[in-house]
Amino acid sequence: MALIDMSETYQMTNPGAHIDATDVYNSNDNLLDNAYFVGGGSQLGDGVFPINQRGQTSYSAYTNSIDRWYAAAAMTIAADGISCGVIVQKLPQVANLNGKTLTFSALLADGTMLSGYAVFNSASDTYFYRDAGASEFLMYNTYFGGFEVATADKIAAVKLELGTVSTLANDVPPDFGEELEKCKRYLQRVIQPQGYTSSVGFGMVGDASNILRTTIPLSSPLRNAAIITATATNTGQIFVWGNGSHYSVTGVTGRTVLNGNAIVDITVNGTLENYKTYNLILNNADTYIDLSAEP
Repeated sequence: MALIDMSETYQMTNPGAHIDATDVYNSNDNLLDNAYFVGGGSQLGDGVFPINQRGQTSYSAYTNSIDRWYAAAAMTIAADGISCGVIVQKLPQVANLNGKTLTFSALLADGTMLSGYAVFNSASDTYFYRDAGASEFLMYNTYFGGFEVATADKIAAVKLELGTVSTLANDVPPDFGEELEKCKRYLQRVIQPQGYTSSVGFGMVGDASNILRTTIPLSSPLRNAAIITATATNTGQIFVWGNGSHYSVTGVTGRTVLNGNAIVDITVNGTLENYKTYNLILNNADTYIDLSAEP
């Protein structure tokens, strides 16, 4: 599907609606990441929004979904937007926005714009917009600790910005490469390099003789987080090699970020030798490790 012109879509379905400006191209920075949902998802290829490193076209409720977004209801991804009753994005150091006036907006796939502003306080629920029946709203939800969009309709884009006026209708689609780099600060999928069985990390014995404290070099640095999470698929195809032996992997546990690289504990079936270096091997293309530094 072609990229939509948000201003044109909004004006067609909301004739006479107020769009800030003095200058129709005026726009503010979006404080949210990966907030343009038209395209069908990056699992279709580079340049296709939204960023979707996990690669699924649907997600169950109460799970991380497309990059930077938590789905509190089941989500499906389509060419003209995403459908999900409730989506939430957390921002690190969100208290830095306390006392500031923020505008929160959502452009629905049918061209309807939802928008409102409020003085923000991270210690309490903050509503920016809600309909008469309170079934559709934009808010900061302290339960989730993030900015929430609740609607039964398909969503094309959302925006959180400073000030009292929404400039979402003026926006053009963001730069894909820039959005991907933002998302990689919070999530990176470690895969088999170029389809070959080869090392993705290295390390030495950690807290126990069956744990390899592993450094996984990353193409882009994760954000500095005290703790990261690591989840793996197809662990039967993850191995530790070294000192003339190989060991099967039974568990993967995230620890922290050091100099932009992930530090992960790999639990093996066997006993590793002290003061020896071992390599972490992904054995096929269907095997990966997800590293998350979400707030």
